Amino acid sequence: MRIGPAGSGSPAMACINADSYRHFGRLGSGAVMGSKNLKAIMIHGDSNFLLPGNEEYVKVFDKVYKDMTDTDMMSKYHNLGTPGNVRVMNDLKALPIRNLQATTDPAAEGISGEKFAE
Repeated sequence: MRIGPAGSGSPAMACINADSYRHFGRLGSGAVMGSKNLKAIMIHGDSNFLLPGNEEYVKVFDKVYKDMTDTDMMSKYHNLGTPGNVRVMNDLKALPIRNLQATTDPAAEGISGEKFAE
């Protein structure tokens, strides 16, 4: 996991990047790393661990996998990405905005997944 030039400058929107394609950008975690002059964290290992072998685990995993892939449960994430939650969270007054100082915004429609999809 690493930060780039943005994290070193500590802007609030700095992300932590992992495996080149995953970005953790919420709550300013990249800015926190930058403020501590921490550029990267590396974890290296050469062993593995076994998952629980009981049948119940396999049943739960198979059900979750089937629900995620065979139903439209996750379609909004495939089609709209995370911004697909903006409208719902705004309606619930649970949209974390303005550095968590507010939970709803009348202009949230402008950043919704649906708006981006248009």
